[in-house]
Amino acid sequence: MANPQCRGPPNPNEAPIADRGPVPPTPEAFVQLHNGVAMPLMQRVDDLGKAFWAFTQANDLHGRLVGRPSAEALYNAACCLSRAVEEQVKRCRGSADGKIPGDLPLAPGSIVAPEAPPAVGAFTSARAFLDARADLAGDLLLRAIHCGGPTCPSAAHMQADADLYMLRKLRPSLFQSALQQVAHAIRKCALLSQSRAMGHGWAMPWRRD
Repeated sequence: MANPQCRGPPNPNEAPIADRGPVPPTPEAFVQLHNGVAMPLMQRVDDLGKAFWAFTQANDLHGRLVGRPSAEALYNAACCLSRAVEEQVKRCRGSADGKIPGDLPLAPGSIVAPEAPPAVGAFTSARAFLDARADLAGDLLLRAIHCGGPTCPSAAHMQADADLYMLRKLRPSLFQSALQQVAHAIRKCALLSQSRAMGHGWAMPWRRD
């Protein structure tokens, strides 16, 4: 299958589309879009916005395939936003300490990953924009944990992942909540396995909402 490369959208806050139309819902297409397109884009700061939308498209494709979101795609989308916040902080004047700057104006052309949410036009200051983007990253991380069970993403990976550095720094309470959710999923999985080992004929189903 040829690489479904994503071209830049005409609207800077609109998802890019594949060059050759909708991606067919096959496992191979998901792997190609996630691993072959989105992951390489994610390695370059200037392509974080494109990577975000490629992971979003991969997540949508996963839903069409198996009826549920992709924990991997959601997790990596969260990483794209967290890295974009980190890079934006580095570029803002007066932010050498790694903190979000005060009410500095958003200079045209200075936005990291302008294609990614939130819509830049809704904000007048760097702080408000970056706070909103950090919140979106946190929401995606929680969604990834919710649909990924106890192992994807793992607590150890989340704590060590450099891509989530800014999310850990700016949203420590949310990050601790995420780790607690992973621990809860592990306990739930252990109880489910124990129930099956004892020969019980039923078990509490996983929540999908």
